[in-house]
Amino acid sequence: MAGAAPVGFEEKVIRRFLDISVLGMLASGYCALLLSQGLGAGVLDAPSAAMAGLALLLRAAIVAGWVKLNIPNSWVTAATIAYMGFYPFDYFFVTRDFLRATVHLIFFVAIIKVLTASRPRDYFFLKIIAFLELLSASIFSSSLSFFVFLVIFVLSAIATFAGTEILKASEGRRLVTRVALGFGRRLAWLTGYSMAAILVVTLALFFVLPRTARAA
Repeated sequence: MAGAAPVGFEEKVIRRFLDISVLGMLASGYCALLLSQGLGAGVLDAPSAAMAGLALLLRAAIVAGWVKLNIPNSWVTAATIAYMGFYPFDYFFVTRDFLRATVHLIFFVAIIKVLTASRPRDYFFLKIIAFLELLSASIFSSSLSFFVFLVIFVLSAIATFAGTEILKASEGRRLVTRVALGFGRRLAWLTGYSMAAILVVTLALFFVLPRTARAA
């Protein structure tokens, strides 16, 4: 077939787009929690914040193709079992606070998954972790910075779910008649337009719906 090309080219572009968008979700959730009152209150301590930040930087290097990391599954399993034993100790003797111990657990799972994610199930857990980070930040944050990271998170989430659905739809195809040039760029523009539409509708609902001091 003249002009035929393996569909792998398009899937590679989509997977790279998906990697970047998931990383955006994780980074925005992490920054929102880092700059919230939770850090100042001791909910997120410096070692956890530093390790999670380094894991995100390493993941960014992996996505960019600068670093190749292959952690054996046996190491991941051993580390997970060890932390499951440490979690009750953290709750009863170290932090003595359920929320702080749970945040530590979330960040441990986040670090493991960020460094080892390669399968669809791993990416599903990364989305959940990013959401939990942002949810934790919403409990403590009262500054404008949370809204900024919320916008970035929503934009990244739209891109992530769009990329996921397109990737699922492309599975099972063997050939395409033409290479999709600029596919990632067009998908990014579509994501931006979707985000702008959501913000417009949200702003309109904010002024239309009745509001009280308690609702605000």
